[in-house]
Amino acid sequence: MKVDYLRSLTSDTNSAASKLRRGISFEIDDCKFHLKAMTSPDYQPLVDNKRIIEKLQERITLMNMELMTERERNEKIIKDIKDLKDEETEGAGDEETRNKRIGHDSLNDETKDQICSFTLYCNHPVTEEFMDSILEVHKDELLPTVLDKAYELMELAPFIPIERCRLVKYSYEDDVMEQSLDLDEFQHQTIGQIAGGTRHYPFDLFIETREENEIFDKYNEGGNNIILMNKTEHLISAPERHPLQNKWVLWYLKNDKQKKWKDNLRKIICIDTVEEFWSVYNHIKPPSRISSGCDYMLFKEGIEPMWDDKANKDGGRWLLNIDKRERKDGVLDNVWIETLMCLIGEVFGDSSDDICGAMVRNRTKGDKISIWTRFAKNKEHVHKIGHVYKEKVQVHIHRRFQIQYQSHLDVAKKIGSSSRALFTI
Repeated sequence: MKVDYLRSLTSDTNSAASKLRRGISFEIDDCKFHLKAMTSPDYQPLVDNKRIIEKLQERITLMNMELMTERERNEKIIKDIKDLKDEETEGAGDEETRNKRIGHDSLNDETKDQICSFTLYCNHPVTEEFMDSILEVHKDELLPTVLDKAYELMELAPFIPIERCRLVKYSYEDDVMEQSLDLDEFQHQTIGQIAGGTRHYPFDLFIETREENEIFDKYNEGGNNIILMNKTEHLISAPERHPLQNKWVLWYLKNDKQKKWKDNLRKIICIDTVEEFWSVYNHIKPPSRISSGCDYMLFKEGIEPMWDDKANKDGGRWLLNIDKRERKDGVLDNVWIETLMCLIGEVFGDSSDDICGAMVRNRTKGDKISIWTRFAKNKEHVHKIGHVYKEKVQVHIHRRFQIQYQSHLDVAKKIGSSSRALFTI
């Protein structure tokens, strides 16, 4: 119930907000103690006491102002509790009517304006399950209290201490961490101030967790922030790492029609060990869950995933089309991870040097996975790569299928929706 929820804002003595208030009170008492000692007749000054006294008086004044502001917020919350109780009891009829009135939608417009409602997301710190819920908080709550509520809502207490959690502005649609809400910077701001005072928020919230010795990354609004799937480097705790034969770069293409193609392309992270690869893969959305029109690419370091890169301009791609109906059976995700294993595992033998990278494209009409090679005219290596690749992925595709090889030059000059195939297997 909303009454119970609002009451908890002032009654939870173990919350971060309560601890913050007690800390301010203790600091005021400490300042008063030193001020009293320094103004006593028998005090022996060692430094410029006048300047120190003025600073102490200034600190006491500021802290008292903060406490007064906090009391005003609490009084407003208590008033909202009373208003909600009146709202729930006024004209209450049978049980069904009372239940309907409890919900957020039944509150009057004035009360609704006091409640901020966010979609809250979290990766479970143990199971790594991607969870979501609705977080409703009073607009005058300070960020530490909001973090307390999010922590409790996601039931993280048995698994990780709240000191290793923080809130982040998050875009689910773009899968982007937009801004980190660190307590050392935002602890004195209310969620209403952070949200900008509007009831329609342009962001969701994500409760991010860290390992014991991990340091949170810093996300800034308008910056080149990493997407959710890229919480990687600090998650690798294995004392021994196994280097890959080549370094690989993960790229992400966002489907934003307002930007040019190259402006939508993001370089995410460079991977050079087996442990780093699995850390990345286990913390990204699979291709079946990214938005339609978006791509993942994994290319060797130094090669950009575009036709006109010097390593690609004379090459081509082995293309596999996957029916969109096969997504629910896990075909797209299984074939993609198999493709990645082919790349980093260098399974193509002496033809592996011809490999540039791979790409998966999530599309409404049907998904596509392709492996890019350096030289379209090198038939020996092209054929070997195609045969090995088809053999590796066919265990995941429960139907007859073909893969086709196209040169990038033909794809760039294609007429209509398809390009001619140089080879078909």
